[in-house]
Amino acid sequence: MNKLFIAISAAVLLCGVIVSAGCVSDTAGNNTGSSLTGNWTAADNPLVTLVFNDDGTYSGEAQVNLYNGTFSVNGSSLDMGDGVNRTKRAGPSDMMEAEDSYLGCLTRVSSYAVSGDTLTLSDKDGEVLLTFARMESAADKNTNTEQSTEHLLYGIWNLNGSERVTIIFNQDWTYGGQAPVNSYGGSFTFGAADKETNRIPLKLSDSVSTLMAGAPKDMEAEDAYYAALRSAVSCSVTSSDNGTSQRLELFDKDGVLLLSFTRTAETVPSAPATTAKRALPYGTWLLTEDSAVSLSFNPDGTYSGKAQVNSFSGTYLVYGPASKPYGESLEMSPAVRTKMAAADPVVNAAENSFFEALESANEYNLSADAAGVLNSLELLDKYGTVLLTFVKGE
Repeated sequence: MNKLFIAISAAVLLCGVIVSAGCVSDTAGNNTGSSLTGNWTAADNPLVTLVFNDDGTYSGEAQVNLYNGTFSVNGSSLDMGDGVNRTKRAGPSDMMEAEDSYLGCLTRVSSYAVSGDTLTLSDKDGEVLLTFARMESAADKNTNTEQSTEHLLYGIWNLNGSERVTIIFNQDWTYGGQAPVNSYGGSFTFGAADKETNRIPLKLSDSVSTLMAGAPKDMEAEDAYYAALRSAVSCSVTSSDNGTSQRLELFDKDGVLLLSFTRTAETVPSAPATTAKRALPYGTWLLTEDSAVSLSFNPDGTYSGKAQVNSFSGTYLVYGPASKPYGESLEMSPAVRTKMAAADPVVNAAENSFFEALESANEYNLSADAAGVLNSLELLDKYGTVLLTFVKGE
């Protein structure tokens, strides 16, 4: 995935940052693991994420790669485990250096403090290494009735110069559309709009697409379109003088315009709360047949958990129209996992079967109790066969 990188020295941006005393809670010793649990974004780069899960695992997205690990809390002390696991993608040298610095800081963390919606991670000497802001959940965003700048992103857009190519941003953190030949989809996140430029930091996941072939010139145009989407790190939304249309522009990290879309006023969503009707599997789920095995779906498009032996993480997307009240099509990337092995081969075999089932998942179904509270999750393959069943964790 492409990441927004703010052009400041990685060492200054992510490690050894000078933070005012007000960022660290005076009551750090009273913090509990529950205040740490949740989704966080780096204060200086809203597209770098860190998720602490109830099952003792953490995961997130750095400048280039996904990463995960395990953690434990004792009062305000925080142990981030024996090391950080990450995918093996390569990126521009400045982004890779920033990522190495960021992940290096995580390995040095010894304590944490939560003050309001701010999280600070410090080393054994009390020096602040990293500062995060709590990520607003998709549910919170969907219940916000104010017309924010970010809300203007939602809806369907047509690529300028092409009647066929579209992109759609949904309020459940998914995007999709029609490319020159194939249809495509993925997940996205965004940050707060810059007050000076009014540009919105934007991160699009690698897209999943159909595999149709077209004329060579159309396939070349499609490859160029996907490349532009991968390079986008910010966007802006503006309205015409007479208010009859809107323009969406995507920019790369150097501020160069990549793609321009328009739509008419009639296609603008009227209110954020009216379009999010899909029930999403957010939260931690426990495998029915073995409650020690957990799976967490996070609002930032990542999943993580603990299998029979290893911890794991990856990305996912929910795509297609919200046609079912408690289920929809699901795409999960192969899991990144630790490399431990159990002494009992039966346990290792059970874990391998679990990961094979995850990779085969193509759909999910949620069930709710009489009060409408979601309490069970099924993952199904493309033929509708149930692969795994879970109950909602505490």
